[in-house]
Amino acid sequence: MGLSLSTLQYDTLCAHGAATYPEECCGVLVGRGEAIAPVIEVVPLVNVWGRAAVTESLAAVASEPRSDSRRRNFAIAPADLLRVQRQASDRHLTIIGIYHSHPDHPAIPSEFDRAIAWPDYDYLILSVHQGQTVAVENWRLNDHGELASSPLLFTP
Repeated sequence: MGLSLSTLQYDTLCAHGAATYPEECCGVLVGRGEAIAPVIEVVPLVNVWGRAAVTESLAAVASEPRSDSRRRNFAIAPADLLRVQRQASDRHLTIIGIYHSHPDHPAIPSEFDRAIAWPDYDYLILSVHQGQTVAVENWRLNDHGELASSPLLFTP
């Protein structure tokens, strides 16, 4: 598995990361589930992380304390996820991935990122330093429940 992004889509991701810095950005990737899935659409969403998301996430990783700051956390509203999935389905597409940024940190998944990951999605993490995206890495859950590096191809 893996993803293929166009230059325009990459620019959209980078712009979203820069616009939300120093908080984490988040959004979904829409496409078709193929071996190297071409991303058809990047859908930036609002990071709704807050007290309610903290409370809900504690079940995912009870041992890792979570703050209510969007600087180190993200959450996508279930209603937004459902809306995007319905719109994608109307076009015979589906959500193939989730993306978020790590402000001033590497594009490496945290234990929390791993705990909330779903097996059928790719996960793009953007490393945004001082408001500029410096790296984008793709991750996917492997058979051992770990987020492992997954191919990310760039097309014109």
